[in-house]
Amino acid sequence: MPPITFRSSDALVASGGHAPLRRWAAHFAQALSESPHSPLSEGEWSLRPEMHGYDSRMLSVDEIDGILAHEARECVDWDDDIHPLPLREMSPSDCGRVKAWRKRARAGDLPPILLGWISGLAAYVVLDGHDRLLAAKLEGVSAPFLALDRVSEHRKTDEERKVVWDSVGKALEHSANAMIGFRDSRKFTAEKANRILLDAYTPRFESQLTVASSTLVNDAQWRSDVRAEADRQGVDVETLLEEPAM
Repeated sequence: MPPITFRSSDALVASGGHAPLRRWAAHFAQALSESPHSPLSEGEWSLRPEMHGYDSRMLSVDEIDGILAHEARECVDWDDDIHPLPLREMSPSDCGRVKAWRKRARAGDLPPILLGWISGLAAYVVLDGHDRLLAAKLEGVSAPFLALDRVSEHRKTDEERKVVWDSVGKALEHSANAMIGFRDSRKFTAEKANRILLDAYTPRFESQLTVASSTLVNDAQWRSDVRAEADRQGVDVETLLEEPAM
């Protein structure tokens, strides 16, 4: 995607309408759909401030440290929780773009970091925002993020909803027969019943496998790049690159 300019960032924030994060989500969605090298494939996708197994809607200082620490490692240990993986080396900390983003970080106006879930890696990667990550690191602040996931929508069937209705009805009846007030938080309350019923009628998005696209890169060029990097690291990958027998 084209780099975010400071002028376009100011214009988007000042445009009004939806909350800034939703406006950034719309910006990234358009940029990804127009990019000739987009990771998007057929199916439904979501852009949300949510990552698998991560509770916060901001990248904490510790999480940012973990992302940037990948540069100092020779390999990734998949036995541990993996911080999102950068897709390029970080810019020098004294470059003009990083310095400018540091001002935005101090003001709390940093555009979100764009992450993408790659199921084959069982990890997120940084699709956009390497300089913004470094700026947040240097300022010691957290950073907003949006995570791109390939998803499918799941809705409960009529039969599943009927089971929920019956279960909720029986639980409420039991509470009434036991003369337990709805305000008794230790028992089944009206609020709990409403949450369960709302969930029964609310679609749930489930993460799906991501798909590699051979149209994004020439196969011969990809194999050449892999061999060059393997030679640099002293790793034998020829068996992985062998053409499958027909």
